[in-house]
Amino acid sequence: MKENGCLTKNDIVSAVYLKSDLKRRDVVDYVEYCFDKIKSGLKDDGKVVVSGFGTFVVNSKKARKGRNPQTATVIELRARKVVKFRASERIKSLVQGKGAGE
Repeated sequence: MKENGCLTKNDIVSAVYLKSDLKRRDVVDYVEYCFDKIKSGLKDDGKVVVSGFGTFVVNSKKARKGRNPQTATVIELRARKVVKFRASERIKSLVQGKGAGE
């Protein structure tokens, strides 16, 4: 089910489709809608909290000097925004092999 050893959006669509009585096109639309809401929440509010899963936050990075590791040339890195994710305790426990909520 997983392509290249990672879970894809298509895998999520397939899993929801198999568990529901919906048409595949409707499932695709619903999954796309969920991701669109997350993206717009990050753009508009800078933070999205998914209870029991984790928190996405937009952080600003200042311009700074960096170094090309291959040539050791100093370069200017422009200011930018990055998205960070902090997993919930439930997800952290699951990943550590302790089960969800233990």
